[in-house]
Amino acid sequence: MADTWFDETLYPFYRQGIRVDGVLYRGQTKFQSVEIISNERLGRVLCLDGVVQTTEGDEFYYHESMTHPAMFAHGRVESVLIVGGADGGILREVLRHPVKEVVIVDIDGELIDICRAHLPLHHAGAFEDPRTVNLPGDGAAYVAETDKRFDVILVDSTDPQGPGIVLFQAPFFRNCLRVLKKGGLMVTQNGVSYYQPDELREAHHHRLQVFKKAGAYLSPIPAYVGGHMAFGWASQSLDLPNVPGATIRRRLTASGIETRHYNPEVHAAFFALPNNIRPLIAEGHEEGRTGLKQLWAGLADQPGPKRAAPKAVTPKKAPKAKKAPKAKAASPKPAKAAKVAKPAKRLLKRPAKRKAAAIKASKPKAAAAKGKARKVIKAARKAPKKAARRAKR
Repeated sequence: MADTWFDETLYPFYRQGIRVDGVLYRGQTKFQSVEIISNERLGRVLCLDGVVQTTEGDEFYYHESMTHPAMFAHGRVESVLIVGGADGGILREVLRHPVKEVVIVDIDGELIDICRAHLPLHHAGAFEDPRTVNLPGDGAAYVAETDKRFDVILVDSTDPQGPGIVLFQAPFFRNCLRVLKKGGLMVTQNGVSYYQPDELREAHHHRLQVFKKAGAYLSPIPAYVGGHMAFGWASQSLDLPNVPGATIRRRLTASGIETRHYNPEVHAAFFALPNNIRPLIAEGHEEGRTGLKQLWAGLADQPGPKRAAPKAVTPKKAPKAKKAPKAKAASPKPAKAAKVAKPAKRLLKRPAKRKAAAIKASKPKAAAAKGKARKVIKAARKAPKKAARRAKR
């Protein structure tokens, strides 16, 4: 009997196939088609609208990567908002921390029920935890209307298409900022950076319009075509990549949480972005805020002299030229005569005045010296006469 395969055709130029060893669920909710299949290596696989969302085999890569960097960087999380996350994996990881309340808002309530029934390893009973507040509904509308405030917001959404596109735009981020407590931060999924660079670039552009600090990090997700998954982060005050590694290690150790992917070294490695990703989140540069489809190629093609131009501008060397007046003592006339005519004339007059004054001052001294010399000569002439007079006596 021939094998049956599930073909994911997320991209028109690339596809991946997963062997179907069994079908656990196949149906349609109000918002999307849902299929849960089983595979010998990957376990249970959730697919929405023909696209793989998560598998039991590798789900911990994604859920730990989205949850723990923010939770351990903050260090005092009490309340968390999860937008999306119907499978319960993010909820499970958040509840491993000593939080007081977790609100989960997914627009597809039917999907939550399907995942609770068929993906028990994902949620691990998290929906029954008394700290969980399950509110099926529109996440964008929720952050626009709620009076609750949160330390961390995790946006575990689908890609920016259909109704989900609003979760990648500035109005949504502005409302997230509104409901964040002081020192809080948010993390969002931003697609596979190699195949979906626009998703990361545009979402980052929108975050920068709202938050003072924003960036991205990468994590490998084996089941996702393209390798590295991008996660965007934003905060008004917490600089996620620069939380000391020793702090992350201390908090992770104190928590007693055992992880399969995340650790302090991996946390640091998340933020070591490859060169082809850095231009997509070029913070502080106009290119990073207005679209970068040709930026990387443009940087490679830029002529050398233009890029080296800033080195030619050395304003600190200017003061050395101002030290020229010291050399004027040796040659004042050529130094300033051509550049500033009037001051040069004064410089030329001043030595003459000093010379005249010196001559004037020296006249009395010269007269005194001359008079003294005359007295000496006169005394010398009288000396023989005085000697003769003494001899006669």
